[in-house]
Amino acid sequence: MTNQLRISFGCIVLLIMWSLACAPPPVTIRTEVTSKPSGASVSFGRMKDAINEHLGVTPYTNNLTGPAPAWAAGYYRVEKKGYAPQIQYAKETYSNRALHFDLLPLPALPTPPKVVYPDPESVAIKPLTLDIPEANTLRIDPNSKIATMTFKQQEGTGAGSLVADSLILNLQRLGFNVIDRELIESVLKEHNIIAEGKTTLSDLEVSKKIGQLFNADYFVSGAITEYTAQSQNVQLSPMIPEEEKVRYIEDYNRYVRFYQDEEITPPQIAKSIQEWELEYTSRPKSSFINFAKVGITLKIVDIRTSKIVWVGIAYTSDLRLQDAMKRIVDGMIKSFTASRPQPAPPAAAPAPAAPASDAKPAAASGEAAEQAPAAVAPK
Repeated sequence: MTNQLRISFGCIVLLIMWSLACAPPPVTIRTEVTSKPSGASVSFGRMKDAINEHLGVTPYTNNLTGPAPAWAAGYYRVEKKGYAPQIQYAKETYSNRALHFDLLPLPALPTPPKVVYPDPESVAIKPLTLDIPEANTLRIDPNSKIATMTFKQQEGTGAGSLVADSLILNLQRLGFNVIDRELIESVLKEHNIIAEGKTTLSDLEVSKKIGQLFNADYFVSGAITEYTAQSQNVQLSPMIPEEEKVRYIEDYNRYVRFYQDEEITPPQIAKSIQEWELEYTSRPKSSFINFAKVGITLKIVDIRTSKIVWVGIAYTSDLRLQDAMKRIVDGMIKSFTASRPQPAPPAAAPAPAAPASDAKPAAASGEAAEQAPAAVAPK
């Protein structure tokens, strides 16, 4: 029995030695996962929606040793904070496996659009509003004689004489013949037409008297409808400049498209430009601004026909009363005056004609004068 056991044991040993001698040598295969930038987390899974086996961080390596080692097919996911995660599928292989991931940085949330607050002065300074009927086609000739008086005004403002004097000064600078306002009022007082700057006569009746006394062509009169200045607390809402809107919309579209294309949920939801504009309107700031408001009505009477030939109503606001008044007066004058005609340059002397062999004798000076067109005197 003992011999039999020894023989059996020996056979087993020989069989094992024979098996080892005939078996193939062990093989080592490697998996390498790299990324740019490195330090990304590496995970593996047999199914794309079940990549839950954490392997390590890049650069990641793993060896598999055996007589016939094989890497199973599956999905590798690499992710790093601040970068879009990436997934690659790897087939089953009996050799080395190398995977590389170029990670794309996640686009940053668009920088909020910058805003500017309106200049307080720009809030007070309004464009000139000049209401003129379409039928007003008057253009006063520079040679016409113009008369005007103190404009009707509210008590205590003194604006009536200021506006009338400003009108006179501007017309005179343009070369118009304007009768002195104080002279007109002095003469009218002497004739008992006005008293203490007032009269019971209508503008048409006053214009007739002025025409008789001063031989004027036009009478300009008017009234001050508003002449006030006061400081007001104004709420200034910020505005997004146009170039800043364009910049933000481009950044916003780039941000949204990236996450849509990559099918990734963005870490933060970006606000649209309309949402920013709505939010900024709730952030006004207060500022005290001086509002100088001026309103003037003006009409022009043709003294020869006793007809009102021009009517205008103007309004504006500015930082100072005089600036507002000046803009109104300038706008009205431009509307009812024509450009002062410039003298024509002297005509150049004609070049002498070359003598011809068959030329007839020149006509007598009297005959030439009869044939030449008569010069038209400027009006």
